[in-house]
Amino acid sequence: MVPLYISNYCDGSCQICSLRKSNSKIQRIKGTIDQITNQLQIILEIEKIECVSFVSGELRPGHDRDVLIENLCRCVQIAHSIGFKKIFVNVGELSHNEINKFRNLNLASNSLICSIFQETYDNKLYDAFFNAGKENLKSNYTSRRKALNKWIEAGFTGVNLGILLGLGPPKDEIEALIHHAMELREYGAKEIVLSIPRIRGCAPPCPVSDEEFRSIVVSIAKIAPWAKIVITTRESTAMIRDLLPMISIISPGSSDVLAYTESGKIPNNPLTSQFVINKYRNRPSEVLNMLQLQNDRIKYYTQKE
Repeated sequence: MVPLYISNYCDGSCQICSLRKSNSKIQRIKGTIDQITNQLQIILEIEKIECVSFVSGELRPGHDRDVLIENLCRCVQIAHSIGFKKIFVNVGELSHNEINKFRNLNLASNSLICSIFQETYDNKLYDAFFNAGKENLKSNYTSRRKALNKWIEAGFTGVNLGILLGLGPPKDEIEALIHHAMELREYGAKEIVLSIPRIRGCAPPCPVSDEEFRSIVVSIAKIAPWAKIVITTRESTAMIRDLLPMISIISPGSSDVLAYTESGKIPNNPLTSQFVINKYRNRPSEVLNMLQLQNDRIKYYTQKE
């Protein structure tokens, strides 16, 4: 799964995120339909990857958000029409009306997955990092935790939930994440994807070492074998290779807006990205090619060596 950031505009005030509205250092970019279509073609035709995740900052209800959702629906249609097999949507909590717009696209219920991360299941930490003012988009912890239920109620079967490892005690957070996933499974979700990225770009309150991270992934795979675990290229290729037997989804790419180029490395510009690993990052196909040397089961990746 390749993340495709289509905009870095955000009305949120999350203290842990570079895209927060108060961050005047960020250069804001909003992709056009043509630019996003070009990015999709690069991911599909050059990178040979058939799974994409559309990502943007979270916008308050109003004209700008309406435009974002309308454009996103068009982009989902385009992605599906040109050959993407699985499409994730990660733009924050969706209203019933917005979910209906996606349902009206008449795609297979298992081809479209909604990503909404709780970030932390500790209410005090949640208030400290994501509830900076009553107008913040994530201010209602309970509403956000129930947001994926609305997606399932609309007839969709795939959900993606997650935490930011490093905010709270890892053991407590993982237990709460799995409990939430079990609730959604009982509610009707058929495909449950768990994201457990480690915080990058700042010193986390509860750092997670490489050894702890490996242990966490192994633990989740044992406790919740019905869930798919995502590993992104926040982690090293060596780490991903070590964890291949336990993970189901690899997410190589960049957190920069419209990052994919026809050749060369892809950018991870600190002036436009949500977080920075390196100024330039390996192309998704480069990462997967390195991993395919020891693994031939990477789904939604069609390139043959």
